Amino acid sequence: MNGILKEMRDKTTELLNPHQHGHPVALKRFIDDMAVEVIEAKLMSALDRILLPVSIYKMLDDQAARIAGESDEIRTEREQLNKQLEVLPEWFRNVQAHSKEPDSLDSIINSRDGGEHTPGANSDAELELPSVSSISQPSELVYDSTLGPNTELVSAEIEEGVQEASHTMVAIFLPWLMKSRT
Repeated sequence: MNGILKEMRDKTTELLNPHQHGHPVALKRFIDDMAVEVIEAKLMSALDRILLPVSIYKMLDDQAARIAGESDEIRTEREQLNKQLEVLPEWFRNVQAHSKEPDSLDSIINSRDGGEHTPGANSDAELELPSVSSISQPSELVYDSTLGPNTELVSAEIEEGVQEASHTMVAIFLPWLMKSRT
């Protein structure tokens, strides 16, 4: 009887240790088949019970967020982008308020294009940005050491500077605004 048990133990050891006896494929196949059985039989059969609307409704918010939610990094990035989108229309209204140019974005686009605007017609490379040197420098006549500041020149310089700065800002952000509209 001991001989039979020893022989059975040797044969089972041989089958369970495939690398020693030339059966490396058997162990790999066994592991793959067990994984398929566990996934199909256990997890997939429970899927209809897990995803019932009632069970989802009863889930805690943390559980639902872990299952179907987005990562904290993506959520933070989305919130930052939404804040930027909220600020841009307000910024554009401020630029329009300080500018003597046309009132609408479409009229600005049409004046730059020389006609009707078609979305996506201009690439960023085609848009010309004004150079920094084109923005006027304060006049030397703004302040006279004997008379003090020349308020008329100061206000004219400020108004001209605001107008040129607003045009520069529009030229810089116009491509981005156009992409967000399309």
